[in-house]
Order: sequence, then structure tokens, then C-alpha cells
Amino acid sequence: MEENFNLDNDFKTESLIMFKKLKKRTIIVLVFYFITIVSMMFKKYSDFDVIFTSLFFKVLITISVIMTIGNIVLGFFKEHFNKDQVFKLIKREKELYELVSIIPMFVAVIVFFNAFLLSPAVVEGPSMEPNYYEGDTVVISHIGEYERFDTVIIKVQSLDSYSYYIKRIIGLPGETVTIENNNIYITRDGETFLLDDTTDLPNNAVTTCLPGTGQDITESCTFVIPEGEYFVLGDNRQQSTDSRTPSLGMIEDKDFYGEVIFRLNFFD
Repeated sequence: MEENFNLDNDFKTESLIMFKKLKKRTIIVLVFYFITIVSMMFKKYSDFDVIFTSLFFKVLITISVIMTIGNIVLGFFKEHFNKDQVFKLIKREKELYELVSIIPMFVAVIVFFNAFLLSPAVVEGPSMEPNYYEGDTVVISHIGEYERFDTVIIKVQSLDSYSYYIKRIIGLPGETVTIENNNIYITRDGETFLLDDTTDLPNNAVTTCLPGTGQDITESCTFVIPEGEYFVLGDNRQQSTDSRTPSLGMIEDKDFYGEVIFRLNFFD
């Protein structure tokens, strides 16, 4: 809304009123900067950063920071607020800053969600076809418990870097998983049952003791899951690095990055 004023009024008084409004907006922005910085300190944020890896957002954030610093500096020159030109400067700054201040607010919300609640990620590889294809964007939740058949993102450290896997939970802590004749059996509390898996699998898919083609599906193997760990498989059972392979094995609680709660594919 355009600010109205009488040219006969004392410019210093009008400027101080205008600057007070600008100051309030600046303080709000500084609070959102603080939220952003604190949220970025948590490990989950940096894994799938969608803000500070974007040149577009970097430019917008830089503009907002420069204007915020300018607002702070402006407060040191209150003795010059009695000039017409200064009043007009503050008025233009306030009007423009009301628009620019939306940027740090938006960034703070995205960073906070990314660190504590929800994160976006892009699927790589064919291991979860036909439910998740390479290039699909998925949204990951960082809250809640993990259950059987949940699709999860796993973060595994290898040397000085991290690798990420998208898999499905099959076996829970303390259970025993047996693969035999293309079937999966779960043993829990001394009782064994055939896994009732309704997951969509590729046509002619088979579940063998190790991923790959040319294996005998009648081969039997057993995996004992320690407490606090999980047994995971890829939906594309023949092309998946998962708990059947020594390179990944069982997954500890701490290695779960989050649960995939929905998929975005605009080309479906």
C-alpha cells in the first residue's frame, strides 16, 4: 500500500515512522536467516540441498542480504532523516524490501523442511523398477517409524564419501529371512511364514540368493537379522545391490535417511 504524507510535515518525523516499519521487517528477516543457518547445521539438510546449489536462489539470497545490510547501515544516519531525499529513499527501500524479504522467508521454510521433515531426491539406477524409475523425483519423510514394505532411502558411508540407495524393507530386526524357490520366508518368534508381498515386480522377476541372471532359483539361503538392523531388497530383484550382497548387507537404524512417501513423475 502506498504511503501518503503531507509535504508540509516534518520529514524527520515521517522518515522515522517509515524507518520503524522497515526496521521491523528487517528484524523478521534476520530471524529467518537465523533459522536457515541453524537448520543447515544438521546433516540431513546437506544431503539433498535444493536451495544453495541453485544459481537462481544464490542470486536472490545475495540481493536480500545486501539490502538487509543496507537497512542496518541506514539506522546510523538518523540525523539526516530530515531531508526530503532521505525520506523518499527510505520509502522506496521499504516498498522494495517488502518484496525482497519474501526470499529469506521462503528459503528458511525450505531449509527447515529439508533438514527435519521432508526432502526431495532424484532416483538413480534401475534397482526399484517398475515402481521407481531413474529420473523420478521422490519426496522423503524424516519422521515416523519404519515398517515392512516401506520404501526407504539408505545413506551408507564408504571411505570419505556417502552412497545413497533406494530400497524396500523386507525383514525387520530380530527376524530371519530365507529365500528359496523364488519365495521369501520370514521366521519371527519361532514361527515361519511365506511373505505376502504385493509389491509390483518386473515381468518374469525372480528372487534369488544373489542378484543377477543365470542363477538357480531353487538355491536356498538364510539371512539372520540382528536387533536394530533391517533386511532390504530392490523391487528389480535381479538388478539390485541390497542386503543379499556383501557390499551393502543389513541396514542399521542410523543408516536410514528417510522413507519415500510419494513419487513425482510429470511424464506419466
